[in-house]
Amino acid sequence: MLSAAILQLSTMHSLPPDAWAQLLSSETRVRSTTTVDFIIPDRAARERGEHTVRIIRKQEGAVEVRRATSTTCPAVSDAVSSFRTVPMPQPQFPDQGTKDVRDGRTYIVRFDARYGDDDAGVVELSSNMGTPLADWVDKLLAKLGSC
Repeated sequence: MLSAAILQLSTMHSLPPDAWAQLLSSETRVRSTTTVDFIIPDRAARERGEHTVRIIRKQEGAVEVRRATSTTCPAVSDAVSSFRTVPMPQPQFPDQGTKDVRDGRTYIVRFDARYGDDDAGVVELSSNMGTPLADWVDKLLAKLGSC
């Protein structure tokens, strides 16, 4: 399945004020969304190497919010480390053409980015099913499911 992936420096889609990264998986047919916010650690947590996530599940109007830390759930540390291997798309040039695929599933990954010592802002990647980004998000959500 050919899917479109978009990379943009985003000012319109920002992160929650307490987060440095975010994953989102949304399925429109069943009105279900899972969002994982990676919370900015305070100084003490950073010194301990501790990370926290907020997991928000919405389905048919019901909302469940959970928190997990790397001390209570080792999968949190694995998820944080996984950001080193976010699958990045290649530029698509106008002469390459596209096949527009709408499968009802959306994946979004946002994170603070930088070039060397310079802050680049928030990067947003979005995709639908069948892409490396979708697989990456699904694996992270499965790991964090135990938290």
